[in-house]
Amino acid sequence: MFKIKQQWIAPEWETALKDAGLLDIEALTTREFDWFEAPNRRRGGWSGVTRLVLNPEAAPEDQQAVFLKIQQNHFYRAPNTCFIKKLTFEREFEVLQQLKSATDTIPELAFFATWQVGSDVGAILVTRALDDWLPLNDWLLGRKGLTPPDEAPNRRRGGWSGVTRLVLNPEAAPEDQQAVFLKIQQNHFYRAPNTCFIKKLTFEREFEVLQQLKSATDTIPELAFFATWQVGSDVGAILVTRALDDWLPLNDWLLGRKGLTPPDEATFKKALEAIAQSAREINTAGWVHLCFSAKHLFVRPKADDTFESCVIDMEKSRKHLRANYRTRKDCSHFMRHTPKLTDAQKLTFLQAYFQTDTFSDKQKRLIQSMRGSPVV
Repeated sequence: MFKIKQQWIAPEWETALKDAGLLDIEALTTREFDWFEAPNRRRGGWSGVTRLVLNPEAAPEDQQAVFLKIQQNHFYRAPNTCFIKKLTFEREFEVLQQLKSATDTIPELAFFATWQVGSDVGAILVTRALDDWLPLNDWLLGRKGLTPPDEAPNRRRGGWSGVTRLVLNPEAAPEDQQAVFLKIQQNHFYRAPNTCFIKKLTFEREFEVLQQLKSATDTIPELAFFATWQVGSDVGAILVTRALDDWLPLNDWLLGRKGLTPPDEATFKKALEAIAQSAREINTAGWVHLCFSAKHLFVRPKADDTFESCVIDMEKSRKHLRANYRTRKDCSHFMRHTPKLTDAQKLTFLQAYFQTDTFSDKQKRLIQSMRGSPVV
C-alpha cells in the first residue's frame, strides 16, 4: 500500500506543480523519465535526476523548468543520526531548508516528499532548473558547445598577471575578424643573475625574448604591441600578440578536451616532428624555454600534410651558453610534462630533434641524462 510519509511545498510553486501533475507522488514513482543524469545505482537502491518543463505549451521564453530528483532505498548512515539509515535526499532537503536564510547561492527549493510502499521507501526533491547558468566544469573544459573563459589572473610575485582574447573588429563577419591575446600585469616581477637580481616585470623579459628570437624561428607568437607604465609606486606592462584561433592547444588536443578529438598515431607523429623543430630552433639560437611542454604548445596542420607549431609563454626563457644544458632542459621538460606520451613517441620526438634515426654515442649519453627519457 502506497503511503506518503512527509510532504513540503513552497507556496509560490504549488499551482504550477499541481498543473504539471507533479504533486501526484504515487504516479511519479512509476513514471518513465528522460533522465538528465543516468540513475545512480548503489547504496542498496537508486537515485536519478531529470529536467521537466512545467508549461511546455508556453512560448520558450515563458517556460518554467525544474530539476526533479527521485530515489528509492538510497540511504546513508552518519554518526549524528546514530548510524540510522536515512534517504540521502532527506539530508539534502534539511540542508537546503537550513541554509536558505544564510545564502542565495543554493538551488531554489520547490517541493519535497517521502513515501513508502511495503519495505521500499523513496523521496522526491524538486528545485528550480538552472537553465541560464553555466555548468562550471563544462565551461572550463569547453564542453557542450561552451567557450572556456579567459585565464584567471595569476596573483603572485607581489602582484598580478592575466591574459584575455580580444576581437579588434567585432562588427566584421566571423571569417574576417582579427583577434589578439592581450596580456596585462602589475607589479609582477622576477629577479635573475643576468640582471644583477634587479626586479623586472616578467613581460619585459618575454618581450625581449620575442624580439631576439623572431629572426631565428617562426614558431613563436607574432608580436603586435608592448608597453610599460608607472602610476605612483605601481608599475605594469601590456603585451599583445596575434591570437592562435586556428591552432590546436596541444594539451587539450591530447586529452580530448574542449571538443577536440585526440590524434591518431600517424597524425601525432607529424605534430611531434614540428614540435621538435621548434625546440631545436630555439635551443640552436642560444635560448632555453624552461617550460617547454604541452601546456605551452600549439600545433596546426599545413596544406602539405605536415604540421607547424607555436611556443607561447616565453617569460621564463633565457640565454644559456651550454648547448647540452639547453637541449637537456627543454627536451626533458617536454617528455615529463606532456600527457600520455609513450616511450615510442618520445623516441620519435628525440629523433626529430636530433634529425637522425640512429643516435651517436654522444647523443645517447645526453639523452640518458634527461629525466623522463626512453631507453636508447
